[in-house]
This record gives sequence, structure tokens and C-alpha cells, in this order.
Amino acid sequence: RRHFGSSQALLSAQSGPRQYLLGRAMPGRCVRARRESSATVRRALRATLTLVTVQALHGGDVVNTSGGMHRALKVRMFWVRHGLSCANVLSRCDVNESASEELLDDLEDALHGVPGLFRNASLNRTYGVAGPTETSTRCTVEIEDDRLVEGQESEDGSITEIHHLYTDPPLTDCSRSQSSQAGRSFLSWLRSTGTRVDFIGSSFLSRAIETAYAMFVKPCDGGGATCSGVVEEGGRVTPVPYLTERSVPGRTSVQADNMPRPAREQELAIEANYGRKLPIDASYADWPRRDQQFDKFKAFLATQLLPTISPGTGTWNPALVDEFRAALDSALPETMDFAERDKPVAFSWAGGSYATGAEFSKVEYEDFDAPEVNIVVVGHSTMMLEYCLEGVYPKPNNNA
Repeated sequence: RRHFGSSQALLSAQSGPRQYLLGRAMPGRCVRARRESSATVRRALRATLTLVTVQALHGGDVVNTSGGMHRALKVRMFWVRHGLSCANVLSRCDVNESASEELLDDLEDALHGVPGLFRNASLNRTYGVAGPTETSTRCTVEIEDDRLVEGQESEDGSITEIHHLYTDPPLTDCSRSQSSQAGRSFLSWLRSTGTRVDFIGSSFLSRAIETAYAMFVKPCDGGGATCSGVVEEGGRVTPVPYLTERSVPGRTSVQADNMPRPAREQELAIEANYGRKLPIDASYADWPRRDQQFDKFKAFLATQLLPTISPGTGTWNPALVDEFRAALDSALPETMDFAERDKPVAFSWAGGSYATGAEFSKVEYEDFDAPEVNIVVVGHSTMMLEYCLEGVYPKPNNNA
């Protein structure tokens, strides 16, 4: 099954000042994997999400690509949720009251480590570590801070789930193995369909970076039939901006688990966990690391990323970074509600312009004669839930 997501793209590039035009797609669905059996997981991994279609225009008309340099691209994005992280495993917990006091000390240290927020706060010792309730499987603590509303679990509330105190958690050891197995299954399906992966990306969070490595790089170390013609040996993971996870609005006052560490600190932490450096391309490490904004990602994809991953297709040059980022930040807010996704976007900068375009169907995508670029991006459930499932639960499972 192949489904459209909530955005596709129509990208225009013309001589003189560059113009970038991205179109909208009709709402679609991701496929939700189940854990009942490995066969079910494999079936779910065969599902793809077509997100972006890119065409290059010249003077308002599609360039005729026959017999000449291609100025058009179709882009298919496989959007994968990260593997199970060390914070995810805290989603179900129980409390040993005798160990609660010692655990509070560790959790308070974690709270103080949340970048720039709660260095002088403390945890309520009377509240302790609260165990699961009839409506929640999660353990909670209460933060003592004058800025928070006592007794509430909300965006301004003092009560939060303990997994939110874990800054930029890595994958569990088990999830590293699970992710590699899931990757081999997915790569086998890609090979059976003759699909070649041109780019491996992720959000800036460690769990997404590690998942992208485990699913799409590690299985191809040393080559092998699974990866032949699908992913080149020696591939790298490139973290990209505007895809970092954010908790559901109004849910929590702290979400250290969704805060990427600074690039160098993160690199050292991953190296310590694996005993070696992973093949990570840090080209975009200086872009906004905590932002989640899909419309900004589409603009970034069109103007910055595609020119670097489609060599030989005669695509456009990337937009000037500083000028483009300034125009992007001026045109679009830091966050955007999912309900606003269909609003037109248009802005310009010195030497170029960008605008969203009209919707088109999957049939039009498939019938359009242009080279296709396939990209894999490992991201997160909240964004996928909104843009794939229009906010309707259940959310996609890990590695799906």
C-alpha cells in the first residue's frame, strides 16, 4: 500500500533569480505497525509514504526533459518512526516505595541538567514518585518551581512524567538490534521493488540518528545482497532541521527527552555508547536543532537538500543559506498548528523566492515523466500522527 501524506511539492527553478514552488498533497495515511508477529511488522514496513513531488518549471512551463538535461524531479519520502528509546521504556512503570527517595535524587539531577530551565528547581519529596493510575501507565513527579501551577499536569503544570526528564535519550540496547532487523526487512522490500535510496536523514535527536544508522547503514556494512542496488556501502546519516519531536501541546512543562544535545556533546555521547564514531554528516548541525515545523522542512528540502542529493539530474543550485533562513524565519512562525497546513506560503530573498502550489493526485505523480529521488527520514510519532493520520490515534509504532 502506498499513501500520500499531507504535503507534496511542486518546485520551480528558472534562470535569473531562483524560484522555488512547493505544492500541497491531499491528506493520506501512514501505516501503523503492530507488534503481534514479525510477519505483521514486515507487512507494515512495506508501506511507504509519498510526501513530496518536485517539478522544475521554466518560464511557467514544465521543461521538456526528453533528449536534454532533466530540470524536473519527483521525490518520494519514506518517513520512519525511531526505535524504542531509553525514555520510551519508561512509558510503563511501577514504583518501589523503598527506593523512591534514592530515585528522586537521580531524577532531580536529571531535572537540573535540562538546558537552561530548572537548574534551581527541586522535586517535591512528599509527592515522591507516583506510580501508574487507572488512566495512565506512567510514573510522575512534581517539580517545585514558582513558575509552575502546583498539582497540574499541563504546559504550565508542576507534575510531569519521569521520562520527560531524560535529555536526548539514546536507543535501548535491545532497540539497536530490533532496528537493524527492521531495516533489513525494509531494505529487502526496497530491493524487490527496484527502489534505490538516495539520502538517509533523521531529526536532530539521538534516537532518530541511531535508528537511521541501525536500519539503513549498519545492515549494509560490508555490502551484501540485501543492500545491493538499494543503499551504497559506506552510507552516512544526515540529521536535518525542523523535524525534532515536540510533545502534544498542553501536556507537559518539561520535555528534555525532545531536546537534542549540542552537536559536539551529542557526537561524543553517541561515540561513548557505541565505542566508536558513527558515520554522521553534520552539514546542517548549525540549523535550528529544536524546531518542529513541517512547512519549514519542505522549504528546506526544496532549496537546500535536493540540490545536494540529486547529482546528474541537472537540478538547481541551493539557495544562499543566510538569506534564505532569514526570509524563512520572517515568513513562517517557529511552530505551526497542523490545521494551518493548507494555508499558502510565499516569500522571497535576495536571489530567489519560494511559494507553495496546488494539490495534485498520486496518479498525476506517477504519470509525470521525471527522475525520481527516494529519501529516507527517521522522525517522530507526534509529527507523523498529525501529517499522516490527521491526529487520529493510534500513532505509528517504533520502526514503522
